[in-house]
Amino acid sequence: MNEVRERSGDVSLGDLLLELLRFYRDFGVLLFPLALVAALVAGGLALRYPLYGATALLETPQMSLDQWRRLQPMLSDRQLVAASLADASLPDGAVPRLQKLFQQPRYWSKRVGYRSTVGRDDIREQINIDPKKIGALGLEVSLNVRNEAAAAQRFAVIASHIRQVMLWGDLREYLDRLRQDVLEQRSRLQIEQSRRQFAIEQGQQQVEDMQRLLRQYPEVRRSEVNTVVSVGDGGGRYLSPLAQIVALESTMSDTRSQLRKGVRELEELEWKQRFLDRVDARVDGLSSGKALADWMAQCLAGLFPADTAENTAQRQAGSEIRMNLEQARSRAAQLRYKASPALPVSPLLSRRLPVVMAAVFAGTLLALSLALAACVALRRAGAAPGTWSARQDPLFAWLPERLRRRLPAGGAEGGRV
Repeated sequence: MNEVRERSGDVSLGDLLLELLRFYRDFGVLLFPLALVAALVAGGLALRYPLYGATALLETPQMSLDQWRRLQPMLSDRQLVAASLADASLPDGAVPRLQKLFQQPRYWSKRVGYRSTVGRDDIREQINIDPKKIGALGLEVSLNVRNEAAAAQRFAVIASHIRQVMLWGDLREYLDRLRQDVLEQRSRLQIEQSRRQFAIEQGQQQVEDMQRLLRQYPEVRRSEVNTVVSVGDGGGRYLSPLAQIVALESTMSDTRSQLRKGVRELEELEWKQRFLDRVDARVDGLSSGKALADWMAQCLAGLFPADTAENTAQRQAGSEIRMNLEQARSRAAQLRYKASPALPVSPLLSRRLPVVMAAVFAGTLLALSLALAACVALRRAGAAPGTWSARQDPLFAWLPERLRRRLPAGGAEGGRV
C-alpha cells in the first residue's frame, strides 16, 4: 500500500484488487481452511437440525376484525399464558421456553394473523364493500418447527391458548355488560315505577272526583255519549263524568299492568345482582377461561336450582345467564383447525445446506480476514520498515512449522497487507 500511495495520490480499484489478491496469496493457506471448517460444521448442524415453516388456518366462527384486535393483547397476559400451559401436556423444559415466547406481544403479532374473506382484488372490483360486514376465514398460524411431532404439539398449544383466552374474554365482557345493565336498568325502572305509582294515585283521585259529580248531578248518568277516548293531556275533560270514570279506570288498569311488569323486572335484576355478587367473590383469583366458566356454572347451580318453577323472575334470570354462558363455551369450542398442517418438503431457506454453508464460509472468511489484516497492520506498524516477518512473529507461533513456512517472510513483499 505504501508503494501504491507513492505512485499516485488516488488508489484505483485495480490496485485494491491486486493488494487483496496478494493478501489472500500470503495468508489464504491459513484463512481458507478455517472458513471451510466453519462451513462444514454449520452445514452438519443444519442437516441434523432442519427447520421447516408450517402454516395452518385456525377457524374462528363469528369473529370480526374488531373482536380479534380486542383479543390479541390478552394473548400475552402472564396469568392466562401460565394457566394455558399448565393444562397442556408438554415435555420437561418446554413450559418455561414457551411461557417466555407467549408472553411477548411481538410473538403473537408475528405468528398469528387475521385472515379476512375479502382480498385486495375483491376491494378493487367492489368498491362498496362494508368493512363491518366482512367475515373472517380464520386465524393464520405460522410456525418454524423441526419435525411433524413438534408442529402438532405447538399448533395444539396455540389453539388451546387462544381458545382459553377467547372464552375468558367473552365471559368477562358479558359480566361487565351485565353489571352495567343491572346498574342502569335498576335506576331507570325505579324512576318509572315512581311515576306509574303517582299516575295511579292521580287517576284514583280523579275517579273519586267524577263519582262525587255523579252523586251531585245524577241526571248525567243518562247521557247518550258512549265513545271513550284517552283522558290524557286533558282530552277527556268535555266527556260526561261516567265516561271519564270508565276511561280513567281503563288507563289505571294499563298503568297497574306496567307497574307489575316493572316489579317483575326489578326482581329479575335483583337475582342478576345476587349472581354478580357471588361471581365477584372469586373472579379475581381465576386466570383461565375454563376456570371462569366452571365457577359461573357453579354459581348458577347454587343460586338458580332446577326447582325454581314457582319463581318466574328467578327462573328467567337464571335461564338468561345460563344461555350466555353456553353460547360463550360453544363459540370457544368451535375454534379448531380446518386441516391438519403438513410440513413442506424442503426446510427454510436459512436452514438449507448449500445456503448455510455458503453464508457461513463467506462470513467466516470475511471476519477472519478483517481481524487478521488489522493484527498484521498493527504488528507491521510496531516493527522497523521492511523487517516484519509473519514466519517469525509470535502471533503465528502456534501454527505447525510446515504451515508457518508458507506464510510471507520479511521484506518489502512480505510486509504488504
